[in-house]
Amino acid sequence: MNTKNLQGLRQWKCQNGHVLGVIERMEMNEAGQKRQVTRLLLFRQAIDPMQGNIQDADVIASVEGTTFDVRCSVIGCCETRSWFIGEDAIQRLLQRVVCRSH
Repeated sequence: MNTKNLQGLRQWKCQNGHVLGVIERMEMNEAGQKRQVTRLLLFRQAIDPMQGNIQDADVIASVEGTTFDVRCSVIGCCETRSWFIGEDAIQRLLQRVVCRSH
């Protein structure tokens, strides 16, 4: 995945402060309607801010829905954190379902 400028995005951290990913707010254009969507750009490996730079992160997934128990990969940490679907993503999902059923 193309890792554009991750530096300006809000960091998503485990309880010990290791960066598991960043939160991206982006505009989507679907069927002529513009919507704001919040996504988690999840890193393949967590980054210890004392030892690494998030610009070097490898983004493994762009998550709009819920994902449970993302485990921190920093050696000795093993904390987990879950990402829950936001209201904007729920609205987008509902609109897709309604549009397909008609």
